[in-house]
Amino acid sequence: FTLNYKSTKTSIIVYMRNLAIADFLLVLCLPLRIYYQNHPGPFLLCQTVGAFFYINMYASILFLGLISLDRFLKITKPVQLYQIHKVSCSVIATRAVWLFLILGMLPFFFEKRKPGLCEGKCFHFKSKTAVSGTLNLLVVGMFFLLLLLFFSFYSKIAMKLKSMSIGKTQQSRKTAVIMKTFVVLAIFILCFLPYHIVRIPYVLSQLDIIQEQSYKQTLHIANELVLCLSALNSCL
Repeated sequence: FTLNYKSTKTSIIVYMRNLAIADFLLVLCLPLRIYYQNHPGPFLLCQTVGAFFYINMYASILFLGLISLDRFLKITKPVQLYQIHKVSCSVIATRAVWLFLILGMLPFFFEKRKPGLCEGKCFHFKSKTAVSGTLNLLVVGMFFLLLLLFFSFYSKIAMKLKSMSIGKTQQSRKTAVIMKTFVVLAIFILCFLPYHIVRIPYVLSQLDIIQEQSYKQTLHIANELVLCLSALNSCL
């Protein structure tokens, strides 16, 4: 039913359904990722599980971004109708997100990894080539750009809601709207921000810019912890 857009009446439902799909698929990846954490396996299967995990994680991030943009326009400019509010356009946007992420993950199937201490392990620390490391850092940079847009959207939404003049009977409804609106920002900050903060020094260690082995081990453990935290967004 999640792909039946003919009965969908609003763009926000389209984004929410795709977000639910991404979260569900991400949860399906977790058992395989846990199993291969300490078991050697076919390298192609390891890559597939890893790619599938990240595709769905970043799909969740981008769908939260589309939801935020949709709410921002509806709350701050309720009179105007934008293309993003049309169901047909929101369907195209969600399909473009999936296609972009799948195509963007393909180069990682062909990357050549440098040999390292954990070469036989599936998801253990691995050294990266300069090209792969640069792509990873570009993704992190795009995340922080999206985070700035989030803060811009929600600061303007907050000012708009604060300036609304309503009666006491509608105060509880206004509070509910505020809570529902800002839960997206809370999920974004709590689940995804720590991962991308840790990701910067972690990638630098994979590129051997950070060479101390004790630091590399600490960053690997930190990366695994914040990766688990990012997966919790599926439960919120």
